[in-house]
Amino acid sequence: MHSFEFSADDLARTRYAVSPVHELVWSTVTLRKPRKAALHAPWREAVLAKLDPRRFELLFALTSGRTYLPDFLHPAPTRQRPGLRDQLSTVAATDEALAVAQVRRIATEPAPPLREFLARPRAGLDRLVDMMDDYFTAALAPHWPRIRGIAEADIAHRANLTSAHGAAATINDLHSRLSWNGTILDIHIGSSDEPVRNIRDAVLVPCCFAWPTVHPSTAADPDITIAYPPRGVGRLWQSSTARRTDATADLLGTTRTAVLRLLEAAHTTGEVAQALGLSAATASHHLVVLRNAGLAAADRDGRAVRYSRTPLGDTLTG
Repeated sequence: MHSFEFSADDLARTRYAVSPVHELVWSTVTLRKPRKAALHAPWREAVLAKLDPRRFELLFALTSGRTYLPDFLHPAPTRQRPGLRDQLSTVAATDEALAVAQVRRIATEPAPPLREFLARPRAGLDRLVDMMDDYFTAALAPHWPRIRGIAEADIAHRANLTSAHGAAATINDLHSRLSWNGTILDIHIGSSDEPVRNIRDAVLVPCCFAWPTVHPSTAADPDITIAYPPRGVGRLWQSSTARRTDATADLLGTTRTAVLRLLEAAHTTGEVAQALGLSAATASHHLVVLRNAGLAAADRDGRAVRYSRTPLGDTLTG
């Protein structure tokens, strides 16, 4: 678990931003961990069909760590809608010693692309930035208007929620793994408890490819960026799978079919609600109906209940 000293004043200074480079970096993780983000399967299949992984060996190696991803790959956005080029300029300007220190944390025995980076970090940063630019063009640019639209809609939703219920309600609504008690912000990820850190500035980044969890920056400094899945991300690729699911939607209804598709991986009621932009009560109703029909199963995971598709549900979704 990650814990941060986070006062009401800190919360008042917190800002939101759409970040192309966060989507870029976390999308590469989705490519190699498909079960972690099943809802992005249509995108993943299309990208792998046209992408030559050899062109992006360094980028993929830098995001290959089991539990760690270098913070310099996704710098904190300096404004609400930064351009990709501006963010890549920040990556290119990373201090060499900082980059080397973070890359060494990825693995005890670095892969060849990482060894080459460690030997010549300045040249490595230049190659990396070109690689990230090319990757975004090939994998994300065709879909960027929709990705950005979902992120911006989430920011608007958070603004409305803050106006109606206050900032505390907004921060506690971000994700089931994130909680704030007025003084401490807890992010319930990782297998061990990290020391409590101070926060000077916090940037919240709605990031479609962060699904299904949250990703805080890990550098030991007073600024933190938290990437979280925005509301409605479960509908991002809906048109890509429309023909496959038309018959199922005729049987179950469009929303319930979307819920069933999402359950390729196990999710809580809150995660389903957030992904599809539903209320918790509506998501719960659909999950109970699917469970009672034998299309979904519920399993307790600590204090949480996670739902996943049964073999019958898999058959129905094709």
